[in-house]
Amino acid sequence: MKKNTYKTDCTRYGGRLYVSDFDTSYPNGRIAERIVIDSKFDEQCRKNIANRSVCNAG
Repeated sequence: MKKNTYKTDCTRYGGRLYVSDFDTSYPNGRIAERIVIDSKFDEQCRKNIANRSVCNAG
């Protein structure tokens, strides 16, 4: 039997975990908003890394 292992991707921010994320009776109206905010944070980090690379190269 082949075992699958998960490799952590340290280049992305996974977001914050809240107790309410695990409560199925909690109305999760802000989850989509938090996903978008975390995605924007990832994108800004990629831009910062790219800019840093350009500055260090020249």
